[in-house]
Amino acid sequence: MGGSGLPHQASKQEQIERAYQLWQRQGWGAWPACSQRLGLSGNPGGWGDSYYEVHGSSRSGSGPAGPGTAAADQWQTSYSVPLREEPSSSADRLAQIPRGTVLETGERRGSWAQTEYDGLTGWVNTSFGVPT
Repeated sequence: MGGSGLPHQASKQEQIERAYQLWQRQGWGAWPACSQRLGLSGNPGGWGDSYYEVHGSSRSGSGPAGPGTAAADQWQTSYSVPLREEPSSSADRLAQIPRGTVLETGERRGSWAQTEYDGLTGWVNTSFGVPT
């Protein structure tokens, strides 16, 4: 995908840019085991101004993602994430939540939070998002 040096030595921005280019060429098939295990689908988004709208903490490392203030029980997806039936990566996927979606969270179990999306109640792994 280009770039210089070893991939693991590249900046976060460079790694995301190259991964997005790879996804544009090969889709989720570029990472078959991960995409199947995590139930990944849809456009993961790339790097640029729209990325900062979703990943506000990437610039400063602190503060809410996006403009304005929101309740502490809200969470914004950094990537497209699966809504799971149970708080487990192996649980059935109920829906795929698009990148940038703000969700209200309820019960917590470790990094998992219960939420409602599109009329379905399930669990999301909050490792893939930021509090808003």
